[in-house]
Amino acid sequence: MKTIVINRTNLGTLTLDQSCPIKREILVPIEEQGPEHKTLFDDDTLFYTMFHASKSSIRLFGPVLRNLEPYLRNSQYFLHGAGERICIPSENINIDSTSLITTVDIHHSMDQPSHLEIISEDLGSYKVAIPEHDLTYLKNTNVLMTLFKYDYPEWIVDWAHFHNKYHGATALLLFANNPTQTTISSLCALLEKNTDYEVVYIIDWCFKYGPQGKGWTRDLDLFKSRRQDSGFCQRGSFNYALHYILKDAKAVINADIDELLVTKNHQSIFTMLQNTATGYIRYDGKWVVEGNDVKEEPALEGRRHVQFYHERFDEKCPTKWALRISELKDTHTIRAHNIRGIKNAVKYKGHAVYYHFLRINGLWKRKDPVAFGNYTGLKPNAELQEAYRIVNWDDV
Repeated sequence: MKTIVINRTNLGTLTLDQSCPIKREILVPIEEQGPEHKTLFDDDTLFYTMFHASKSSIRLFGPVLRNLEPYLRNSQYFLHGAGERICIPSENINIDSTSLITTVDIHHSMDQPSHLEIISEDLGSYKVAIPEHDLTYLKNTNVLMTLFKYDYPEWIVDWAHFHNKYHGATALLLFANNPTQTTISSLCALLEKNTDYEVVYIIDWCFKYGPQGKGWTRDLDLFKSRRQDSGFCQRGSFNYALHYILKDAKAVINADIDELLVTKNHQSIFTMLQNTATGYIRYDGKWVVEGNDVKEEPALEGRRHVQFYHERFDEKCPTKWALRISELKDTHTIRAHNIRGIKNAVKYKGHAVYYHFLRINGLWKRKDPVAFGNYTGLKPNAELQEAYRIVNWDDV
């Protein structure tokens, strides 16, 4: 297994200076904010990362700018390289700050610029190296991708093992968002020992995830409004992944650690992607919980996916997706539950489903209001049990 770790110091991150009095504004009214909303909110990251999009352009990804946008539009942009410093005309800079993500495309004629400099009268002056990464190991791979934070390493290994054995995923792309239950180095060792991936990329994505509201709510509009205020971190990682890190990969599955993707007749989703005209598949989710006879709640760190196989029918999960990378365009925006700009998704209702494990969950705010062991009348899901047998969990 080839393991590559990209540290935050090598992402090309641009953060407002601590002394800068201007910060990203919070849109959620004070009465709707949780007690730690302001602390958890990312008010100072201008750009998560930047990269060479082509020989003549540089792309920057960051959170939506909001009140910071006018200052960035009125700033001066310079490129450095080979002893030169050139000013980029404003007409060569395109800023799109919509849909929670900011994309800045800088077009230039400099041969291999090494640094970007931004000077703003109000925000200050910043100079950052433009990183380059070796992505050759991801070429033509079938990738499993996620961002993790509160997940125990055993959960991550089980999840990775399942998609490797069941779907034939050959590469793993993980965004480590300030993980609380493991370290990057220890997780790498566990994955190398317990899975059969060809390559693992782990990106130290240590930005603020953002507040998730004041807890559980069945009011979907209220839940969305809370997320719209601060849900840039995951979306930023996904767009960086698909528009840069995975640009030469073959296909990708987007699945959280508490989700396992299963298909009818247990066919690989990557095979299904290659056989579809659009190369973009969306599928529904089903909640999975403990059985009716389970009354004693196991500790979080002792839980495993294989312990849960009873389907809960009272609430559906929003769709998730898998994609053939060749179908991706620069104008597409990657989201957790869909890809904005791709209209011709094949929705495999009944042919593919992801099982969402309610009890394989750490410290995320959105908790289930039903206490452990209080479900009744649930039946085992035979399809999921068969998937467990296919991947031979005894090997984990």
